[in-house]
Amino acid sequence: MSRYCKRFFQQQQAFTEFHRRKPGQNVIMRRIFSAPNGSALYPDTYRPGSRPKRDIMSQYLVNESIEDYAFIHTGEEPPLLQELIDKTNENMGWPQKLSGRLVGRTLKMLSAIHQPKTALEIGMFTGYSALSIAEGMPEDGKLICCETNPRAIDFAKTFYARSEHGHKIDVIFGKALDTIRELDLELDFTFIDADKRNYLNYYEEVKAMTRVGGLIILDNVLWSGKVVQPESEIDDILVETNRRIAQDPDVENVFLTVRDGLNVVRKIR
Repeated sequence: MSRYCKRFFQQQQAFTEFHRRKPGQNVIMRRIFSAPNGSALYPDTYRPGSRPKRDIMSQYLVNESIEDYAFIHTGEEPPLLQELIDKTNENMGWPQKLSGRLVGRTLKMLSAIHQPKTALEIGMFTGYSALSIAEGMPEDGKLICCETNPRAIDFAKTFYARSEHGHKIDVIFGKALDTIRELDLELDFTFIDADKRNYLNYYEEVKAMTRVGGLIILDNVLWSGKVVQPESEIDDILVETNRRIAQDPDVENVFLTVRDGLNVVRKIR
């Protein structure tokens, strides 16, 4: 059996086992080998309460096998970001807040295409999305990150110090609305992934600071599907934010069903 066929067989065996798991059985995926067209994943069971080792959502908004297929056939993040994922899962609470490969590689791609000189991130967490954006920015680009968790900031800075793109990133501690209202700059690119209660406020504040042609990207805009049948105040805020963007004559947008939803907005006037 050729090496490629052996890898393919291992991959199919792994996914058969993964999708045949018993109802209610939690499963995580770990890397077992690297291949030119992506990484195969192998399932391990884990006890309730343990932390997932990889970017697996607890609820899938698309068919799980499709989500897995998209993950495997998206280019890998750099090794440093893979280590950041593992360390976040091991050492930080709420590791599911980390953007993960599909969102991270989308951000890197958009940043590389757009080449922003001045970028903003609202809600940094442990730095995965910040390093993804910075990876696509020009060498003299600057990314300002807003974060309220001191432990997350300290964690992220250890990875920034080891990254060739870390010098592009500045971190500001404090409430994002207070921070951005004190900034005197014109934005090329913004990623919003912070407290959902302020999503509409973030969008309005950032839009006013964004140059014509600039991008604003909002994460979690599907909100685990709750935007379809809103029941809480935060659900309603996400619904209103999405509606406001879709009807805003100053922008054009595309609403992507990547992971938990990405709203990619471009200011046109």
